[in-house]
Amino acid sequence: MAIGRSVFNNISMLMAGKASPKDIARVLDRLAIEPSGNLDTLPLDSVNVAAAQVLCKKYVGLGDYIADMNAYVADAANRRAHIVCFPALAGLLPLSFLPHFSSMLPQLQITGGDIPDPERVRECLSHLSEIMFDAYFNTMSALAARHGVYIMAGSAVYLDEGEMRHRAFLFDHTGEIAGTQDKIVLSRLERALGITPGTDVKAFSTPMGCFSMIIESDILYFETARAAKSQGAQVILHPALFPGSYTPMDSAGGLSLRVQENSIYGVQCTMIGDTGLGVNLEAPCAVYAPNELLRARVKNGFMAQSSGKNEPDVLCATLDLEVIANIRNPYLHDRNPDLLGRYIDKLY
Repeated sequence: MAIGRSVFNNISMLMAGKASPKDIARVLDRLAIEPSGNLDTLPLDSVNVAAAQVLCKKYVGLGDYIADMNAYVADAANRRAHIVCFPALAGLLPLSFLPHFSSMLPQLQITGGDIPDPERVRECLSHLSEIMFDAYFNTMSALAARHGVYIMAGSAVYLDEGEMRHRAFLFDHTGEIAGTQDKIVLSRLERALGITPGTDVKAFSTPMGCFSMIIESDILYFETARAAKSQGAQVILHPALFPGSYTPMDSAGGLSLRVQENSIYGVQCTMIGDTGLGVNLEAPCAVYAPNELLRARVKNGFMAQSSGKNEPDVLCATLDLEVIANIRNPYLHDRNPDLLGRYIDKLY
């Protein structure tokens, strides 16, 4: 996928603290986006999903950032996607073109540990969170409306009325919020930042089917996916983050296991490239399906996978939602009363 630099850059707009819907609309008007019409006529039993493998890069201005995000969505929309999905922490990408961020970046380097200094991160977000979030949120909302597709915009860490949150967003084809999901099990850095954890997993009904968003390491716990499945979710949208080398254990665990346990689809969205903090990201996007649906069994339930190379990419797949309703899930149906009575039932 070719993603070119935009000629529309307005750094003075950001220095004045503006990334409003009107500011973003002016940039998008110059991109001359045509509505996709992908949701005008929907199949009765399937959904076309797209996962953006987003290259972490430095943007020179708001227009550059908007054009880049538009390129991912346009690529997916041109391939008839109904919903386009972005990775975890996609909401932090606008930081790179904020003038004050460059001066803060050296203090955020990871040295002598595996996480940046929480105090420095909090200081950065306290100064830049509002404009960063406005640029991210308003851009994703506008792109969903302009292209006429749903967008799972990945997640953002930001200050919300004095509370630090790690939240994922789902926009409908009009640009309105169709759902939000807070991260539930916090990492060491997230706890140090004082992020407010989520308390439940939600499911969101759309014209294409029912989706849940499970952020990053929340997917490592079977309870999150089980909660999504119990509410009718047919597809788990997983904004993921894999620092360092991507290993076979990364692909074998997490979302792959949740898909097999619950007879559900899983869409993994990733960011790749140099973060500028001393850590590289290099995991591919992937679509997982229950093994029972694959004509030839593919290791770990892979249905499709992106390049995983240090370049932007968009992975598209068509998911048959009707067929998963008829899968016999051994975890739910192959019950052994003696075993359950002796061990399992005592846990509840």
